[in-house]
Order: sequence, then structure tokens, then C-alpha cells
Amino acid sequence: MDALLEAVKMKFDDFFEKFYRVELNSVIISFPEKRSLKIDIKDLEKFDPDLAYELIEKPDLILNAANESLEQKIKGIGEEKKSKKAVHARFFGQNIYTPLVQDVGSDFINKLILLDCLVVKRSEISPMVKTGVFKCSYCNSVFKFKMDEGDIPDLCPQCKRKSLKQSQDETEFINMQKIAVQDPLEKLRGNSPTWQLEVWIEDDLVNTIIPGDRVDLTGILRVRQRKISNSKKASEKNLYTMYLNTVSVI
Repeated sequence: MDALLEAVKMKFDDFFEKFYRVELNSVIISFPEKRSLKIDIKDLEKFDPDLAYELIEKPDLILNAANESLEQKIKGIGEEKKSKKAVHARFFGQNIYTPLVQDVGSDFINKLILLDCLVVKRSEISPMVKTGVFKCSYCNSVFKFKMDEGDIPDLCPQCKRKSLKQSQDETEFINMQKIAVQDPLEKLRGNSPTWQLEVWIEDDLVNTIIPGDRVDLTGILRVRQRKISNSKKASEKNLYTMYLNTVSVI
């Protein structure tokens, strides 16, 4: 763990002890059936306003630190509680970035945003690799990579050969589900057409909402390169598709 992540994690160690001791104990007792802790960002603001602001502006680092702190508190309590199941800090209640779905755009990329929205579609559950285990077929070295933190290297970090192969038996999968959301009709301006945003929900959030539900979604706006046909590569190679990586559902 790098120094900055460790410093932020220590802040969350203190925060959870002061503000969420009872709720945390409830998760510890029920783990792994219960493995998420809902956290009101207003409580974090009371504890450390700068940390709450950084959560919204630079959510990846802050969320990683919060999850590391929870992981240590929940799983570090005896062998009987050991599990590969992930634990999650589910933050909600922010009031800085709360756009309409139809106004979500590049200004919000990599920010923590809140959407008051209507669920209109839901996909089937798909297994998704969260932590990939790769073995080098040449030197037999083993490496773990978090799949959401960047590309997997082409070369083995040990022997520098192009010989990494994924070990599916040891790779950690989680459930993932895609939904589509839009603005509630009463929030649409004039005769504005509805516009839908793709949302990814993972792990214990899967199958918790259905089409027709009106929910508050807190998540990080991500982009991925748009899939385009060969005929459009020259004109559209710089275009990306947005989706919301969900942190909490209220």
C-alpha cells in the first residue's frame, strides 16, 4: 500500500470508530452475508470536510482507502471470518454534483455524482473479473492484477517475456449487472426527449432494483472507447461511451 493510500486509510480507521461503530459491528457479525456499510457523506463532512470533498472530486483513491479500512476491520477478526468476498463502503447523500440524467456529460467524468432517476431496463447477471490471477508459462511467476486499475501488462514483470496466461481457477469473479436509467417524467424540461444512461451495479447490489423503481444512484462516471465499424474509424476513433459505476443505491 502506498503512503498516500495508507494515510487516507488511517483517517477512515478513525472515522469508522467515531461515527459508525454500531453499524460496523452489525456488518462484522453478519459477514459475509452482509458486506456493505452505508455511509452518509454528511457524516464524513462533519469528521473531515476536505476528505468529503476529495471523495466527490477524486473518488477512486478515497473509496479504495475506505474499502481497505473496512476490509481490515471486518476480515481481520479471526480465521472463521476469512472470505474472498469483498466489502464495500457505500457512500450516499452528496449534494455537489446532482445533474439530470440528460445533462450528464464530460464535466462529470471520474467524479462522484448523484442521480435521482427511474430504472427502465435490467440485464441478466454476468460474471466479471475483479482480481485476475496470471501465471507466467516460462518462469512460473504468479501475479495478481485488479482489473479496474489499468491494463494487464503484455510482458511478464519477472522474466520480461510475453508469456502471461490467466488462471481462471484462481481468478476472483464478482456478479455484475447492467441497468438503464432516465429522468423521471416530471423532471423533463418541456418536450425534451428522454435519454438513457447505462449503469453498472456489482456484487451485493445485483438484483436489488427492477424496472419501474425510482432510486437515488451514487456512482462514478466512467468512459470507455466506443465500438465502431471499420468504415467509421477515422471519424469516430476519439468518441467514448459513458456509464455510471455504482457506489450506492438508495
